[in-house]
Amino acid sequence: SAEVERLLLYRLVGVSSLVGLAVMIAVMPVNAWILLHLRHLQERNMKQKDRRVKTVSEILHSMKMIKMFAWEKPLSKKVAQIRSAEVERLLLYRLVGVSSLVGLAVMIAVMPVNAWILLHLRHLQERNMKQKDRRVKTVSEILHSMKMIKMFAWEKPLSKKVAQIRSAEVERL
Repeated sequence: SAEVERLLLYRLVGVSSLVGLAVMIAVMPVNAWILLHLRHLQERNMKQKDRRVKTVSEILHSMKMIKMFAWEKPLSKKVAQIRSAEVERLLLYRLVGVSSLVGLAVMIAVMPVNAWILLHLRHLQERNMKQKDRRVKTVSEILHSMKMIKMFAWEKPLSKKVAQIRSAEVERL
């Protein structure tokens, strides 16, 4: 069944399906490396989490002793330290490394380009709206004066005028 699907994909898409398949095969080692790296990170995070849960469990089981000797603050500091170490592992910089900073720099660098594109699109939209307003005004005038148009047989010249305005509008798009 998989061979049939590949054959159908080849007939539908052509040679580019083989290129896509080759890219998928070429990227497999990268995916395997990423998954292996993520598994190691997950194992380290789980060890840290186990340490925290063990400490909290010990605290909960010996609550009477803790209250009796007023050890709440030192033990809560210990749990907070373990938790902060666990959270520190989850930070984006720790997880991804320098590439997170590169991504942030690219986002900041692209902002002016995005602003320019949006400004340009706004100007194009304003011009298109002016053109559309002209066409709507012309059509509205034609509809309001339909009796006069019919009486003087102005249908063809006015339809040509509307078509010209509409073609200018479509050219802008």
